[in-house]
Amino acid sequence: MMRERKRKGALLVPGLFGLSLAVVLFSTGCPQPDGGDSFVAAADITLEKDTVAAGTPLVLSGTVTPGNATNRAIAWSVNSAGTTGATISGNTLNTTAAGTLTVTAKITNGLAEGTPFTKDFAITVTDGTAGSPYSGFYNYPAGRVDVNNGRLTIQNTAASEVLLFAGTVDKDSYIGTVGSLGSVKVKLSEEKFYSIVAVEKSIYEERQAQAAQYNTLTYYSNTQGYTISVSPSNTYGGGNWVFNNNTTYWVEIKKIDLSMNYAVIAPGALRVTIPIGIGEIYDYSVHFRKEIKSAGKVVALVETSDPTQNNTVQVSVENPTFTTDINPVDVPANIKPAVMVKNEAAQTVRVYYSQTQKTNGAPGGDFVVVSGQRQLISGFEAGDDVKNINFGATAWSTNKWVPAALSKSMTADKVYEITIPSSGNAADITVVEVNGSDYYN
Repeated sequence: MMRERKRKGALLVPGLFGLSLAVVLFSTGCPQPDGGDSFVAAADITLEKDTVAAGTPLVLSGTVTPGNATNRAIAWSVNSAGTTGATISGNTLNTTAAGTLTVTAKITNGLAEGTPFTKDFAITVTDGTAGSPYSGFYNYPAGRVDVNNGRLTIQNTAASEVLLFAGTVDKDSYIGTVGSLGSVKVKLSEEKFYSIVAVEKSIYEERQAQAAQYNTLTYYSNTQGYTISVSPSNTYGGGNWVFNNNTTYWVEIKKIDLSMNYAVIAPGALRVTIPIGIGEIYDYSVHFRKEIKSAGKVVALVETSDPTQNNTVQVSVENPTFTTDINPVDVPANIKPAVMVKNEAAQTVRVYYSQTQKTNGAPGGDFVVVSGQRQLISGFEAGDDVKNINFGATAWSTNKWVPAALSKSMTADKVYEITIPSSGNAADITVVEVNGSDYYN
């Protein structure tokens, strides 16, 4: 009688000429009908680390017992995030705030075919800022990032993480962190103009106050979306460039070829300091921007420049600080005309000059004025004619143009208030020319 000899994973069958044929048995990951030992169920999972600082990614890793369990691959999921803002990508846990969360570890077919092994683990998330460069940062690391309600999109053109601030680089002004070549949406507290400052995160951790800054000026609206790009430098400086803005204007300090902003200084701000390199030469030009208001609300900026205040900066080890005092300017005649659209029609409208849509820099080249709202539209030049301004709405078959009888050549330091009537009839559109100074702070 032929006898069978068993070897793990194969059945040896004696054959002709004394040779043995090996028939390979492939395990299906479930108990064998004869009660053999080829399937081993998981009995437990031990989590290797159950604490993490908020904002620091944690690679989840567990040990399965017994070590010879047939299935040992663990899939992780968030069972309860609590206050931590926890998410899992693959096996990496990300959190945004301190608290306690629960994750679930699951082994498919861990107990038997079709029966998984699962176990929950509590993970403690600590305040990741204590004793770090981010101690006291507002709501670090999330800051004011708000995917659903944010109206300002900040795009990072650098291949590195960037810290974002509103106005100055300090803990109270922190608004968020944007990843390499990524973007974030932030929700700011007021509808007004902001100086957005970007600092490369790794350089900030090394140099903090001496990390190079990138500055840009933007408007924040609760109704319109805006997009800006930041491109922080990865250099740092041991010198200090100090600005005293003795004007009622926002001031942009630009590289002489206008290729970048060195600094953006708020009206009346004093002792604003940015780091610069010892021995490096900075040729700069000074540009002024005035906030325009309507009914007490800031709605746009007008701009001008004063070449007489351009200069060159250089600091040394012996004299590491350079101070720039920005003096008042009287340049109302150089302020470009603007248009205030008051929409009393029932429809949301888009604004055009001839065939070109006016967007005020909104993302995607789209900008609207909702029914019942008013918006100041910039981007006009002296000599443009108001009769070329027209409005489009999805409910209208054709655009509504300012009547030719109201033709007027725009001039500097003027704002043209154009009202779209509730009737929506083009013939009832009105235009009133007012002094730009009536809109200033």
